[in-house]
Amino acid sequence: MSERHTHRTAAETNASLAAKLEAAGGSWLVWVPTFIFYALVQVIEARLADHNEHHGEHSDRMAAVYHLASSAAGPAGYRKLQKLSCDWRYRGTVPAGGDLTDAKRWAQDVAASIREPLPDPL
Repeated sequence: MSERHTHRTAAETNASLAAKLEAAGGSWLVWVPTFIFYALVQVIEARLADHNEHHGEHSDRMAAVYHLASSAAGPAGYRKLQKLSCDWRYRGTVPAGGDLTDAKRWAQDVAASIREPLPDPL
């Protein structure tokens, strides 16, 4: 199995988990941005696999997004989504009404910017 395929499969799994947790609602919502973020991480890694690159650190991945991005929305979206994921997980921030919509939009912005589609259902 190719690295690209492995990363795309992982992205699909994370996207599916995000959708299931969002549908479950309640206390599960705090994990949705994290699964969206990690679906995006795998999308980025799939794109990098085309260049025989792999980044294990978020800072290196962010640099790669800057390099690949066709617009400033890519790096900005990555940074915002990573922060939202961390805020919800580590600070126990209660989900705000538009957070999930923002998380999905930021993921879409990054994916479009690096020319690598997000998996459904994101």
